[in-house]
This record gives sequence, structure tokens and C-alpha cells, in this order.
Amino acid sequence: SDPLSESEIDTKFDEFWKAYPQSGRHAKQESRRRFGAVVKRGEIEQLVDGFHGYLDFLKYQKDDQGFDQRPMYTKTFLNDRWREFIGYKYKVKL
Repeated sequence: SDPLSESEIDTKFDEFWKAYPQSGRHAKQESRRRFGAVVKRGEIEQLVDGFHGYLDFLKYQKDDQGFDQRPMYTKTFLNDRWREFIGYKYKVKL
């Protein structure tokens, strides 16, 4: 597929920024730069998977562990920490 233009990357980043837990939003310009690097490497789908896994991890921490973990800063998450959460799925305790 064709690489995304800078304006398309900006649009995707804005969607990511709005979806990311607010208390973790930090260093928007640096986060945008790191986001753009991930997209340019062609890893947007993996990033989305890692993002959803991270949200599931935070839910697990809160619901099952009773710990309301502060989300990591976006610039940290985008510094390849998202890879740790690829495939993570929250499993509800019964």
C-alpha cells in the first residue's frame, strides 16, 4: 500500500491522541514524531493492536488487581513500549 501523507498521519495521530487515556497524554509534539515513525515503518496495525492490548491491561489492573494504574506517557508508549501489549486480552474473572 502507498505510504500515508503527513496530513493523513496527522489525522491518525489526532484519533490516537483523543483515544489515549487523558492522564497519560504528554509531550504531544514528540509523541506525534514517534507516532509518525511507527506509521512510516508500516507498523500501524501492530500499534493499534498494542494500543488495544494496553487498554485491556489497564482495565485488568483496575478491575482484577484493584489498582488504578496511571497510564504511561504517550511518548513512552510510542517508544516501542506498545510492542509489549500486542495480543494482550483482558480475561474477566468469573
